[in-house]
Amino acid sequence: MENSQKQADSLSIVKNGVKKPVSWKWWALGIVVILMVGAGFYFKGGSGSTFTLVKVERGDLVQTVEVSGELESFQEADIAFESSGTVSRVFVQSGDEVLEGQVMAILGSTEILADLSASEQALYLAQANLNQFLAGATDQELASAQASLDSAQADLLSKQELAVLNVAIAQTALEYAQADFTHTINENQEDLEESYEDLRTILFSSMIDVRSALSAVDEILGIENTLYNDSFERYLSATDPQQLTSAENVFNYAADYRDRAEDLVYALTDLSSDDQINSAADAVELALSYTSSTLLYTRRVLDNTSCDTADLSLSDVSTLKAGIDTERDTIQVEQTALVGQRQTITSLLLSTQDAKDYAQNAVDSKQQAYDQAVSNASSSVAIAQATVSMRQADLDSLTVGKRAVDTAAYYAQVGQAQAQMDATQARLAKTEIHAPFDGVVTHMDLSTGESVSIGSAVAGVQSSTEQYRIMVDVPEADIVKIALDDQAEVTFDAYGEGVKIPAHVGRINPGESNIEGVVYYQVEIYLDDGEALVLKSGMSADVVIQTEVKIDILYVQQRAVYQHEDGTKYVRTPNGDLYDEQVIVTGLRADGGLVEIVSGLKEGDEVITAIN
Repeated sequence: MENSQKQADSLSIVKNGVKKPVSWKWWALGIVVILMVGAGFYFKGGSGSTFTLVKVERGDLVQTVEVSGELESFQEADIAFESSGTVSRVFVQSGDEVLEGQVMAILGSTEILADLSASEQALYLAQANLNQFLAGATDQELASAQASLDSAQADLLSKQELAVLNVAIAQTALEYAQADFTHTINENQEDLEESYEDLRTILFSSMIDVRSALSAVDEILGIENTLYNDSFERYLSATDPQQLTSAENVFNYAADYRDRAEDLVYALTDLSSDDQINSAADAVELALSYTSSTLLYTRRVLDNTSCDTADLSLSDVSTLKAGIDTERDTIQVEQTALVGQRQTITSLLLSTQDAKDYAQNAVDSKQQAYDQAVSNASSSVAIAQATVSMRQADLDSLTVGKRAVDTAAYYAQVGQAQAQMDATQARLAKTEIHAPFDGVVTHMDLSTGESVSIGSAVAGVQSSTEQYRIMVDVPEADIVKIALDDQAEVTFDAYGEGVKIPAHVGRINPGESNIEGVVYYQVEIYLDDGEALVLKSGMSADVVIQTEVKIDILYVQQRAVYQHEDGTKYVRTPNGDLYDEQVIVTGLRADGGLVEIVSGLKEGDEVITAIN
C-alpha cells in the first residue's frame, strides 16, 4: 500500500507539472514516475483498467468422467481342450445353437482307454486282497506279525531318545545366539549415546557462534538495531549497491533460521530423543549455512565500501573486514564440526545396524534350526508311533474277530484303486469339449485329424440372453475419481445422443495397461436397463460416469482461481481501480469449469476473471 501511495503521489506531480515549463531534469523524473506507475497498473490494475467479473454462486456441482467403448455380451467364453491330441470328431459349427453340457468335439483317446483298462485291473486286485484278509490268518502269519510289532517298538524307543538329544542341542545353540544378540545391542548403545551428547554440545556452541556472527554483521548493516551504522550507512557498498541489498536479504533469512534453530537447540535436555536432536541439527545446519552466506555478502559490501572520512576511515573498514573474516572462520569450523559429528553418528548407526542384523540373522538361523529339530523329532516319533500302532493292529486283526476297523486299510486300498480309475476317466473326459451354457457358437476352429494343444482356444460360445456390459479404458488421471456402483449414462452411436440408458460401474480392474505410453485401467459398465433397446455386441458406446455430486455449495468459475508457488490458492477481488488478492480454499473441481469454494468467499462476492 505504501508503494502504491508513492506511485499515486508521483503521478500527481507529473500531472501538475504538465501545465508549466519544466527543465530536462523534471522531464526525466516524470518519465521514471510514469514507468513506476505503469508497473503498478500491471500488477494491481489501475486507472483505465476494466475488470471482467463473475459472482460467487450457491448451487449443486457435478463431476463426471467421459469414456467410450464397445458393447459385449455379459457372458462369452472361449473354449479349449484340457489335454492335447488329434481331433477325432466335430459335432457343431459356427452359428449353431447349443445347450449347456452339449458335446462340441472330441479327441482321439486310445492311450487313455488303455490306462483305464489297467486301473480297472488294479481295482480288481485290491478287492481280491480284501477278500483274502477277511478269510483269516495262519500260525506263520501270526508269528510274523508279532516280530514286526517288536521291531517297531524298538525303533520307537530309539527315535524318542534321538529326538530328545537333537532338540536339546538346537535349544542350546539358540540360547547362545539370543545372548550374543543382547550383548551386541548393549555394546553399541553407550557409544551412540555419547555421540549424540557430543552432537548436542556442538549444537549449543554453533548457535552461540551464529548469534555472535549475525550480531557482528548487524553492527555493519544495522538491520535489527538500526542505530549501529547511522554514522556510516550511506558509505556502505557505494561502488555496488546491489551487494548491500543482497546482504540485507540474506541476513533476514539467516536471522529467521537462527531464531528457529535456537528454539529447538535450547529446548534440548538430557532426556531429548535422537529424533529431537536430529531435528535441531537440521535447523542448525541451515542457520550456519545462511550465516556463512550473510558473512560472505557482508564482506562483499565492505569490499565495495571505499571512503576515508571521520565517520568511516579506511582503517575502520579494514577492522570491520578482519572481524567478518574471523567470524567466517569460526562459522566454518562449526560447520565442519557439525558435519563431522553427524557423519560419525551415521557411521555408528550403520555399524550398529550391521552388527544387529548379523546377530539377528544368527538368532533367526538358530531359531529355524531349533524349530526344524522339534519338527523332525515330532515327525520321527509320530511315524514310529504310527508304525507301532499299525503293527499292533496287524497282530490284533489276526487274533480277534474281523471288525470294520480291522478291514479299513484293505478298504482304503480298494478306494485308492477306485480313485485311480476315476482319475483316468476324468482324463478321458478332458478329451471332450462341452458348451458351458446355453448359447450360440461364435467360432469353431477345428477339423477332423487336426492336432491341438492344451489350453489353446478352439471354439467360442456367446450367451443368447439379453445381458450386456461395456468395457472402457479409463486414464490414470481419472481412475481415482471412480468407485464401484457410481451411476452412469450410456448412449449408442446407433441410436443417437438422445437415447440414454442408465448404467453403473460394476467392476474396476486393479491391473494397469499401457496404451501408446499412457497408463489406463479397465472398468466394466453394467447396463441397468439393457432390454429397452435392441442391442448387438460390438456397438460403439459413449459413457458418462457421475463420480461426485455436491449439493447446495458455493462455487465459482475455475478461471478466476490462481495459485502461488507455495500452493496457496487465491482470487482477485476488485478494489476501486485496483484489486486485492483473497486467499481461498477450494474443493471439488466440477464439470463446466466450476470449482467448489470451501472458505475465503461468500455468496454474491465478485471476483475478477480478466483485466483489460
